[in-house]
Amino acid sequence: MLSWLALLFLCLMTSMAVAEPNNDGVLSENQFTDVNNNPNALFINYLYNKGLSVGYPDGTYKPQNGLTRAEAASLLVRVAGLKTNQSASSFKDVPQNYWAAGAIEAAVNAGLVKGYDDGTYRPNEKLSRAEGVTLFIGLSKQPDPGTPLPFLQDISPKHWAARPIAIALAADMVGLSQDKRNFFPQSPFTRGDLARLVGILITRDPDLYKTDLTGKLAVSSGIAIVARADTQNTYSSQATAEIRTGDKIETGRGCTAELLFPDGSAILLDENTSLVVKESRGRSYVQPNGLPGVEVDWLLLDLKVGTIIGALATDYEKSGMQNNGTRDIVAGAAQNKYPLVAASDEDTVKGVITDALLAENDQQDLPWWQTSQNSRVRVQVDMPWGVAAVRGTNWQNIVYRNGRSVTAVLTGFVHQTAGNRTVTIAPDQQSEITQAQAAPTATARTGEQIRQSWVRHAQWLIDRAYEIEQRLERQLPPTAPAIAEPAQQQQTQQQLVSVEAVYNALVQANGGKGLDNVTLPPTFEPQSSSTTTTLTTSGGGTGGKKSIITEVFILDDVTVEKGTSLNAIGLSTSVQVKLSNGSTRYVDVNWDSGTPSYNSNKTGTYQFTGTLTMPSGITNPENLTATVTVIITETIAQPTIKSVDTISDIQIEKSETLELPASVIVELSDNSTISVTVNWDSGTPSYNSNKTGTYQFTGTLTMPSGITNPENLTASISVIVYAETGLTVKFAVAVSDTKVKVTFTDNVEKTYTLGQPLQYGINWITVNYNGQQYTTLVIFDQETPNPPALPAAYYGTITVNGGSEVAPIGTTVEARVGGFCIAYIVTWVENKFGTSDKLIVQGITNGTVIEFWVKLPDAASFVKGGSCEFKSSDLKELDLRI
Repeated sequence: MLSWLALLFLCLMTSMAVAEPNNDGVLSENQFTDVNNNPNALFINYLYNKGLSVGYPDGTYKPQNGLTRAEAASLLVRVAGLKTNQSASSFKDVPQNYWAAGAIEAAVNAGLVKGYDDGTYRPNEKLSRAEGVTLFIGLSKQPDPGTPLPFLQDISPKHWAARPIAIALAADMVGLSQDKRNFFPQSPFTRGDLARLVGILITRDPDLYKTDLTGKLAVSSGIAIVARADTQNTYSSQATAEIRTGDKIETGRGCTAELLFPDGSAILLDENTSLVVKESRGRSYVQPNGLPGVEVDWLLLDLKVGTIIGALATDYEKSGMQNNGTRDIVAGAAQNKYPLVAASDEDTVKGVITDALLAENDQQDLPWWQTSQNSRVRVQVDMPWGVAAVRGTNWQNIVYRNGRSVTAVLTGFVHQTAGNRTVTIAPDQQSEITQAQAAPTATARTGEQIRQSWVRHAQWLIDRAYEIEQRLERQLPPTAPAIAEPAQQQQTQQQLVSVEAVYNALVQANGGKGLDNVTLPPTFEPQSSSTTTTLTTSGGGTGGKKSIITEVFILDDVTVEKGTSLNAIGLSTSVQVKLSNGSTRYVDVNWDSGTPSYNSNKTGTYQFTGTLTMPSGITNPENLTATVTVIITETIAQPTIKSVDTISDIQIEKSETLELPASVIVELSDNSTISVTVNWDSGTPSYNSNKTGTYQFTGTLTMPSGITNPENLTASISVIVYAETGLTVKFAVAVSDTKVKVTFTDNVEKTYTLGQPLQYGINWITVNYNGQQYTTLVIFDQETPNPPALPAAYYGTITVNGGSEVAPIGTTVEARVGGFCIAYIVTWVENKFGTSDKLIVQGITNGTVIEFWVKLPDAASFVKGGSCEFKSSDLKELDLRI
């Protein structure tokens, strides 16, 4: 039997290690003295730094040496975690003091390798190139994509090792002869060959490269809370915390924190933000210095409220990201796969989108060794009414407390899905989701508020880009020619492509002006007269680098009525282009007269071509042009107002100043919604702030251009004026971090601001906890004018799970200690006794028993629903039933 057949047992392993004499366990960029100029130096150092391979006592690796059976046995023992025993040897050619004797014995005893019938093991026998490639390619359980074997003089497609050799060649794992005609299958499989093949295999095979992804939360200012399973911890300024799948991060007022990942990717969390890491998965890769790296392979985030800015490690030079415009790819795929999913079931639809994105990532029409290198969705952000799928690189998500969300892009692309529709957001664009089940708005140029947000965070974005640049996976170095002297490794200087792209985008967001008070990384120097940068090499010299226009973004078609002049259309004077450095910017454009020549009195389609005006530092060698289509129709139906939104009643005390809303939301005939100005009458009866009663106001709508109101619809609102005294508290609802809406008897409502003097048995209680001040609104019975002895700290609202029946709006849940209510919540949507937030009961003694009582709106009294023992920093979620 051939010796290599015995070693095929190794194919059961999922990672490789070559064990030879001496391993000091020290991580190093370049551990060995004889690999500096070897093309496989990167992978040799990588396997060493992962603890999978070591060198010889003299400090060498000997990359041209063949791989022996002893080394293979030692490799197997280390990977399998077997214990070695050098007390005896079963083979007459393996002395007891031989360096691999214990490993060989352990491997044989485990049935993983075999000796020969003559009682020998032949530890120094070498594997051939065909044997070595077959052995290690067998580690992959991926299907054979049928990659053809190139025409070779020494191997035919019928050769026993043809298929693994074809895969290894296509994946750039091994090399051919200088003339590309021979593989030399019987030549030794060298240690350098081994390092390259295994290094590429375990970082490109989707099953082998999967690894845990752990983030680190760094709190810059304020206080952040991390909730994990049944535990919860508070972190103040300069503190760090490990973040894993399932963790929830909440930042308080004035808090700024960043979630950092090993590849340089990061999420910046603004104050009052709630973010859950729902899923996370990493990919092992080789950093430029040969050190092991972990890339963000998949990250599923749930942004409940607040603002995040993301920086995803992306290779601008090979990402191949394109702007595909508005599309229904994700939503369409989801609906095809799950035709029974209801559009209103937003949580289910989000899950469907997640499945579709993962399927898209896993089933790309590429051989398995290329899937990790292709542009794909690696971050998904779930928001209350939609999903943002991120391909790269810098983006921003904002979720307001009413559920409305905004997604904006600085560099890269994000696909936003809601209401079964997907739009692609390109650089310097944003899109909104304005209400439940609504489709995202059409992409528009980024608003001034978000532009200034980019500029405010310019230093963070530049620092992230530089950190990503230093750790980014590079293109594979060339293979060493088979049966040849070691080739000289090409020493290339990496230009700061990521930094350049982010810097240019920030300058554009800043209106073309430079970035004040921003410290730029070494080897990078922007031009002062242009948004295009000049890069400096690592040697310190400066050389000009002009960016090239590689793509002109497509403009939306324009539809006008017959008789509309060309000047009245107002074709865009600028167009967005993509540059060779991965960034985008707007350039001026000059349009021709159209094809056919534009005739405002003739219906039809006219194609306009625009010549680009080149800014300084940008070239257009391919003479790319812009295009836009103008369609003339007989008439365009003007949208009409279909309905006017209902406005909630206003309730105020006598003599209080009345402020009516200045605008109202209307629905148009095309099912879109807009805000229009409203002019109110004097009320019916005529409004008198000193007289209690109900006043009905009617508002006339002011029509925007192009919109009609054929039915003369109006807005209406009721104002209820109530007496200043004689009220009793019924229940209250927290409407924001600083305001609480209290409902009194007779359904009179009043909104109180944090710290405002109160009456009617309502009091604010303020306590200090771990250096943070918390304030809660507590309502007492009229006969209990003073606060209880045990105060509660209010931070958000409470989650009360389960329940035997649905709790209608106005259901009250109280937390009581010693019979006193120390905190409470009132439902404002119909659900199972609670909301989606939490009430943290703090500031009382450990071991105190807290009782939870439930009262339905129409019930005469409370019913006890459960109890728990309080522990500091503990969070309790109870299943209350009545």
